[in-house]
Amino acid sequence: MSKLTDVFLALLDSSTPPVLFQQRIYEYASKNKLTALLVKLASHPNIDPSVDDLLKSVRTAQVVAARLSNPARSSDEIVSTLENESRVSVLSAIADHPALTADAQRTIATKVSNKNVLLGLAKNANVEDEIRLLAAKNFVIISRSPSDACMNMKRVTQLFEIEDTLNGFLERSYADTNDLELLYAAAQRYPIDDEAQLRLVSGFLSRYMVGLSVAEPTTSYYAYNDAQSQLLDIAELLAERGLIGAAAHQELLNGIDRTLNCFGKGTYSRKRFEAVRKEVKRAKTDRFKKYRDHFESVTSEEEMSIFVDRILKVYRSGDELTSSFILTVSNQLAMSPLATADHLVALLDNIHVMEGSALVKVANTPAKQAVVFMESLFHISNCDSIMDNVPEPDALIREIIKLVNETSSFSAVSTVASSRHFKPEHWKLFSIDTLLSCDDMAGRADKLIELFEDAISHYHIIEALETLSGEFEGSIEDLLNVAAKI
Repeated sequence: MSKLTDVFLALLDSSTPPVLFQQRIYEYASKNKLTALLVKLASHPNIDPSVDDLLKSVRTAQVVAARLSNPARSSDEIVSTLENESRVSVLSAIADHPALTADAQRTIATKVSNKNVLLGLAKNANVEDEIRLLAAKNFVIISRSPSDACMNMKRVTQLFEIEDTLNGFLERSYADTNDLELLYAAAQRYPIDDEAQLRLVSGFLSRYMVGLSVAEPTTSYYAYNDAQSQLLDIAELLAERGLIGAAAHQELLNGIDRTLNCFGKGTYSRKRFEAVRKEVKRAKTDRFKKYRDHFESVTSEEEMSIFVDRILKVYRSGDELTSSFILTVSNQLAMSPLATADHLVALLDNIHVMEGSALVKVANTPAKQAVVFMESLFHISNCDSIMDNVPEPDALIREIIKLVNETSSFSAVSTVASSRHFKPEHWKLFSIDTLLSCDDMAGRADKLIELFEDAISHYHIIEALETLSGEFEGSIEDLLNVAAKI
């Protein structure tokens, strides 16, 4: 980048750059194809109308997006431009622009028919949830492309991506839909009701009957095709939940029987379907009923401890209880006033928690929310997708920091600090050992200097810190307070 470019970029930091300068900047940037400079000019709140007219002719996606995002732009002009814009690159840039107005975002969500643009908007955590939900619903509609072969698992993954940033999207969307991928994705994350189970099973069997009826060569170890493999996935998923609705149960058994007969006796594929059939058959009656009844009878924390111990003993001793059921129980403990954070830790430590957002949402105390956060730490891509869905983000952050200090889970420091709810005062709540152990944390040295800036000028505090810090296990804030009083 040339020095002149730097000068022009700096000049545009002025709240009122002279018109002549604006014109020269436009000429220079256009001649040299300097997109970044044109973007900054186009987004300036006090751009002169004559220069703005010149920028209308620039068709680069980022510049169009910047111009539409200018605070001075009218909603009518934004809507008019978007409705006549068909280039995916332009629409995508506009949808991702952080300064885009809500009206423009709403227009994209409801009137654009490109699934990649809608997916990007639905996943954008900087957009209002109401608008993201509109984009997600439109994405569901236009991305459907029924196939005779099998479900589109790429689309299922995209639905998971929306759910991970727009908590509860799948739960709110599956109730009245016949969209198989959406139903399947919802069943992966939530215990869907009997009617939804039936729509998933019967819809899948009717749409993919051709694929399910094809026998593959039995010389292959995995002799079933994609549709047959997905039927196994659906059957195992619903069976793991412990109870399948009566109508869906019969449909599922019929589908398995028809598919099972495609394979010769003794083949691996037939044995796999026979094993799954047994699990499905067991799931008609609630084999977990005795544990559900036990949970409902609990009246105290002591009784809850007995219940949790029983669940863990049975789970560890064999295959009677599934990890899905343990997650379902964890969901109930998260909401129960009789369950403590320790109860939740005891269960979640025994399973792999892929995505804790839904569980955090129902947990009824910050301590329980923090437990779920830590258990699903390595699967959290957007910290605020969780923080935004709890009533007290500050209390949750403080509980997470307690757990970090207690468990030496240093990788959680940068994750929780990335939240917009994380405040400068939260840094003092970490222990000195925690921050010293975060070797790869950006700006760690500067952060430590800030934290000890006041204390460093008082010799007696430094002496006290030298004495205390070796064995002190509390927060940096507590350490400094104690040192100041000695």
